[in-house]
Amino acid sequence: MGEIDSAVAAVDALDDAVVNIGGCARALSLEAALDGSEICAMAAQVLDQAADDVRRVSRWLLADASEGDA
Repeated sequence: MGEIDSAVAAVDALDDAVVNIGGCARALSLEAALDGSEICAMAAQVLDQAADDVRRVSRWLLADASEGDA
């Protein structure tokens, strides 16, 4: 498997992780809205940031693989 193929496979897995992280963040946000839980609100913010970080890594992987393939 080439570098681009490996990067695409990794990004696919990371995209799945973002979906799962986002779902957890939404559930915690809902819980926080329903019962005013500060810990749920904080956890949701942390998970949102984690999802952003994973997206950033995905973009970096693809860019790095594209540069290496050129």
